[in-house]
Amino acid sequence: MNISVLGLVLGLLLLALPIYIIYAFDLRLMRRLLKSLAMMAVMVSAFGAITALLMTCNILWVNLLVGVALALLSSVVVVLRSGLRHRRLLLPVMAASVAPLLLVSLYVLLLVLSLKEPFDTRFFIPMLGLMVGMASGLIARALHAYYMGLAHHNELYYYLLGNGATHREAVRHFVRRGFQAALVPVMRQMSGMFLTTAPALMLGLVMSGVGVWTAALLEVVVVLAVTVYALTTFWLAILLSRRYAFDEYERLRPMKKGEAPVEPTSPVAPERVERMDREE
Repeated sequence: MNISVLGLVLGLLLLALPIYIIYAFDLRLMRRLLKSLAMMAVMVSAFGAITALLMTCNILWVNLLVGVALALLSSVVVVLRSGLRHRRLLLPVMAASVAPLLLVSLYVLLLVLSLKEPFDTRFFIPMLGLMVGMASGLIARALHAYYMGLAHHNELYYYLLGNGATHREAVRHFVRRGFQAALVPVMRQMSGMFLTTAPALMLGLVMSGVGVWTAALLEVVVVLAVTVYALTTFWLAILLSRRYAFDEYERLRPMKKGEAPVEPTSPVAPERVERMDREE
């Protein structure tokens, strides 16, 4: 299946209606539309050129290097989307994302799809791209819920420590919040995926020659793989970033450089613990 020059021209003619509506109704969005189209053209061209080059080379170490680069790039996106603006979290997130991305992708390609050449660019790079694109938002939500919970409900953390809980037991509540923040969107996606994103992905696979049932099962496997990758990366990230979140006395470090260690904002009464555990 190829698109000819005439087909490309006919495809671009679809822009006529949006341009006419913007002009006819004076929406004042023409400049924004042209800017978006130019940005899309640049991004698509760059991505297409890189993918074509990788498929032409199809070298194992190059594909692995691209996989590591995607993991590192996604880590930057995760930290930015988490809203924490905490540069010290970048290295732990990077270290936590590389191994899960490669291992989960290879698990799907090698064991689930039974590919003899899982590092082939045709399969390896698209799998990595799907994993990174779908999991970045989940990891960012989990990290945001974890660190914001510690920052805004630190009195619960200190209350648990003061009543004999270990550090691990005291942070368990906030870790659970992070896992919830990552899993809730996934469960929503699972329940509604066949009405939103699933048809487009499935039809794209079918149009490329994949069997209907294989395409349907592959969608389910990809969602499960993304979930495992996101949860594993979040768990490893908070383990590796412990020294950035807590000092040697198990006090919360400030979220901004130069601030004093975070102390409990107010005493916590025992009856409030259960309510705080259920909120949000």
